[in-house]
Amino acid sequence: MTNVYNAGTVSVETNSNIVTGTDTFFQTVGNVSEGDLFTLDGKIFFEIYQIDTDSQLRIKGRLDELPYGGEPVNGVQYSIIQSFAKAPIAEVAQNVVLLQQKWHQREEEMTGWFSSENNFYEITNINGQKIPVITPTGINNLVDGTININDFGFPEAREIQAGDLNNFPHGNFYSLAIPLARQPVEFASGRKLVFTNKNELIFYQEIIELDTGESRYRVGTDAENALVWYRFSRDSEAIEINWGDIQGDIPVYATRWPSFREVTGDISDVLPDTATRFPDMGEIEGRASIEQMPEQINVDIESLKLSVEDIDNRFVDFEAQTLSIVQQERISTEAAQALLLQSISENAAYQIELARRVEQGEELTNAVIYRDPSNGLIVNRAYNYADDKFTEASLKIDGVSGEVELASKRIENTEDAITSLSSELSLIPGIITAKATAIVSESISALEPAYAFNFFDSAQGWQAVNGTLTAGLNEITVTHGDIENNTLNYLASENKLIRVSLQRLAGSGWDGTVIIERDDSSVETYANYVEEASILLIDFSAMASYTGTVTRVRLVLGASVSDEFKISSISIGKADATTQDLANITSRVNAAELAINANEAEIAQRVSTSYFNENAITVSNVEQKVNALDTIIALEAKRQELIDNNVIQKAVSAATFLNGQTGTIQDIVQSFEQDIEGVESSISDVQQQVDSLGITEQVAGLASQQIQTYDVQAALLQQAVNDLSAYMQEAETNESVALAVNQLQIDVSPEGALAKDIGSLQTVTLSNGNAITATNKRLSQVETDAEGNASAIEQLNLSVSGLSGNLTGALSRLDSVETTANGTASAFSGVQAKVQDSQKGNDALFTFAQQIEVTADDAKEGADIANYAVNQLSNAVNNPTTGLSATNTIAQRAESKADGAQSSITAIESRLSGAEDDASASLTLATDNKGEIDSIRASILLRTDANGVVSAISLDSQNDVSQIAFQAQQIVTLDDEGNPVVFWDTTNGRYVFIGHIDATTGSFGGKLEGATGTFSGSLSAASGTFTGTVQGGALISSSGTGFRSIWRDDGTYLGWVGQGSQNDTNAVFAIKKAKNGNPAKVLINAQFIEGLSSIKGYNEDDDFDVTVSHAGSVGNAVDITVTAYVRNFFTTQSQVSNGTRTLNWRLIRNSTTIKSGEIKATRVAEYEGGEYSVTESADATIISRDNSPQPGNNTYKFEFTGTAAALDTYDLAIRTEENRMAA
Repeated sequence: MTNVYNAGTVSVETNSNIVTGTDTFFQTVGNVSEGDLFTLDGKIFFEIYQIDTDSQLRIKGRLDELPYGGEPVNGVQYSIIQSFAKAPIAEVAQNVVLLQQKWHQREEEMTGWFSSENNFYEITNINGQKIPVITPTGINNLVDGTININDFGFPEAREIQAGDLNNFPHGNFYSLAIPLARQPVEFASGRKLVFTNKNELIFYQEIIELDTGESRYRVGTDAENALVWYRFSRDSEAIEINWGDIQGDIPVYATRWPSFREVTGDISDVLPDTATRFPDMGEIEGRASIEQMPEQINVDIESLKLSVEDIDNRFVDFEAQTLSIVQQERISTEAAQALLLQSISENAAYQIELARRVEQGEELTNAVIYRDPSNGLIVNRAYNYADDKFTEASLKIDGVSGEVELASKRIENTEDAITSLSSELSLIPGIITAKATAIVSESISALEPAYAFNFFDSAQGWQAVNGTLTAGLNEITVTHGDIENNTLNYLASENKLIRVSLQRLAGSGWDGTVIIERDDSSVETYANYVEEASILLIDFSAMASYTGTVTRVRLVLGASVSDEFKISSISIGKADATTQDLANITSRVNAAELAINANEAEIAQRVSTSYFNENAITVSNVEQKVNALDTIIALEAKRQELIDNNVIQKAVSAATFLNGQTGTIQDIVQSFEQDIEGVESSISDVQQQVDSLGITEQVAGLASQQIQTYDVQAALLQQAVNDLSAYMQEAETNESVALAVNQLQIDVSPEGALAKDIGSLQTVTLSNGNAITATNKRLSQVETDAEGNASAIEQLNLSVSGLSGNLTGALSRLDSVETTANGTASAFSGVQAKVQDSQKGNDALFTFAQQIEVTADDAKEGADIANYAVNQLSNAVNNPTTGLSATNTIAQRAESKADGAQSSITAIESRLSGAEDDASASLTLATDNKGEIDSIRASILLRTDANGVVSAISLDSQNDVSQIAFQAQQIVTLDDEGNPVVFWDTTNGRYVFIGHIDATTGSFGGKLEGATGTFSGSLSAASGTFTGTVQGGALISSSGTGFRSIWRDDGTYLGWVGQGSQNDTNAVFAIKKAKNGNPAKVLINAQFIEGLSSIKGYNEDDDFDVTVSHAGSVGNAVDITVTAYVRNFFTTQSQVSNGTRTLNWRLIRNSTTIKSGEIKATRVAEYEGGEYSVTESADATIISRDNSPQPGNNTYKFEFTGTAAALDTYDLAIRTEENRMAA
């Protein structure tokens, strides 16, 4: 049983000892034992004295041994608290051994489960049953795709009718083909396979959709708080594409490198040899873009991240194996109270006996010998009665049983105090017991009984009514138990309690009737008034008829003469002066006991003291037990301060247990204190256990702003130690809990050796319903085995949470080094820290990891990497509420492969991302040597990306080729003052240069344009061709022989090409400026082409035409170009269909029509609101030549005719061109 057991519910009737349970399993699951404590409210506790069945047990009051006296209850919660003090030390040790065995079994099973290659592995649950649990291998098989459920291995799965996942029982079940309540939102209505594993600590459930193979799992302390479905660990962004699906016809070279997500496996395995290098510029036809940059760098970075970001997986989950809290045994004050009252009673008895002896003239000092040859009994006894004291010494020899008893007693009575001293020694074959008692108390007449009978050497006035009465030494033996004393005379109102010390010797009948007679001869009978007990407390406080002066008391105990009893004392006094007045005196009871038992090979010692001071009792107890059979030594020291109703106000204990059978040493220190005025309770527990496997230390403490009894506070501390998180979730008051555990463990066998040092520190403070937590967990471990493997691990986990629980922080560190039998050596160091505000949705994370590994050539079949070193630092801040995050990563990797290949890579990346925006900047440096001739390579990649707008620079050098590639919409080169001198606008194909452009070989193509200012300098081409446009400033070719060209505005010419002097005659091509009213002219082969144009828009007062005046014609042919843009819009209620409209036009020189034609306008009609909206539109360009112009002035006119002359809007343009020097 765990230290607190509460399975099922119970029912109890008033004044009943029987507790009836429902689903309680007291014996088979709870392992409830006699002596355990039972409570319904955590305030009143009963002792369990009998367990009948799994659903029934019996209880009694811990102090009064009475049955349950509260209101009847039915189907209520309860708690049973294990009483360690009641259990023998051997049983406690055995339980510790069983716990260790279960621990080792769990370790072996979990190791087998983790390394198993099967889909399932059997694990023992809390009921001792072996159940199949899915393994990591099985989880991977589930994630890979659709499942053939019969092949996967679930022969034990059964169909279930439940429609709510919370109602699925423990085990494996198929669902119906229906949607299940609480199923993942992505799942449909098909059949599903559900695994449920639940116990009192955890709820785990996994669901697999058989139609799709999708799987999810959820976990929590129970089904109600397991709300979130999780995917199994998988890179959700990875797109696994078979290379054959995307390969197609691979050319002799690749135009780009495939990305890491496009290829599963090594890229060298899927690309042909000719494509395992970066293509040069000629092969990619000059298209330098980021797609052709060495993406293998990115591949390496991805693999690097995969190798170091598994730091979370390498942090081994560990929980220190805590010791069970050993609850303090409440030191019973009943024995001390009984001894105190006995001393007072004996003082009264000796004074009564002294008065009787003086009155009757009997001896006050005597020594007597009793002999009983028939029973082999000899008793030697000496005594003395005096006014202030009574002393006695006795020796009893029993030849039949082989027992010897020695006793001495002294009672002193002064005006202020009573002192009672006694010593006892008992010799039984194989057993020696010794006991010494010293009692000193105030002499209070209120506590002295009216009559006290200890049957020192006579019946002291008692006689048998029925049956017999035989007086012995300090006892009388009676048959039937019907006795009376008629020599009494006391007031019933002042003496309402008769106490009888009783022992049954034979028979089973019981009557329990008490009869009194008063001085007026009236008789009162109380039939069946008292139940049988070892101490009969016959209390008449509640009996109104118990009055007057009592002169005779008769006790009818048995039912017949077959009932035989031994009575050692009878006292008549105040009603339970044992508690009320006893609490008001000052007294001390000291007792020392020694027991030597050769039969059980055991020596036990006990020294106790009880100090009664007004309303408080301080009890101290020191015990030692040596047991050779169980090879146990136990030493315990306890001190308790009790107040009203034996409530523990303060308790401190220390204990040491040595178990040679299990090789265990356990030290325990515990303290408890109540502050009534401060309204708070606190308890602490310190334990250390040393066994053959190691050392475990635990310190636990709990303080609460609520007055709790010791039993409740100890039970609460035990719950906190078992599961601190669960306990604080249920706590309702302001409390603080601290738990510190440290373990040193070893495991040594011929197969290997393991050493562990585990530490765990936890604190929780509950304030106004909010928990503030802090934890520190540490693990150090070294391990070697006979196969040649060795490892050393150091791990640290720190975490804190704020007042509301929303603000948290955590840090984890792991350092490990290991070597394997196959020749691999590795070292890993990682730190990860995170702070989070779950309420505001903010978190920040940093990770630092380093790893190196060296692999022998024959370490494993197909070994590739001989050695490598990895280093990574990453930082991240996130706001899940807004979707904003910022990260940066620095990663480095260097490796050398078994085939001679080497590589080194460094990567730096910064990234910002949000719901709609994403930006990143990265720098990657890589060197690579494939171990082949001419295979060395060095690359640098600098890349920025803002919402898909990329800028990048790639530098790549190999033995036979080198390249610098740029990707950007604009590329700008600045001088030392930050001014742009070279500018590339790649989007619009514009290139701007400031300074000189020299091309010694090759060709220059494109456009050279100066938007403003002056283009100065030289544009020289030693050979080749210059094409394109040069604009701005002057462009003058060489002034040597042959043709030359001049492009500038010199007042006469805008441009001139020819030989000799710059004039019209020598020009083969020239452009002359407009000057002195003459238009600009173009001279081609000594001819000027004159062009005239006119543009006209719509005007309501104008015709639909455009006119140009062609003055000074020389009669050469005139080229005419007309551009027309027309639009017409109108509305009508008549139906209009989509179609075309014909627009007629004509071209006129002076008054002669030289050409006519038509334009088709497109009609679009839309019907809305009872009428048609019609739009007619046309665009046209008309080209014509007038071969017979008249010399002189000519007017050319273009116009629309007919219905075309009524349009809403139009734009018309006309241009004429004529060679003016042809004539």
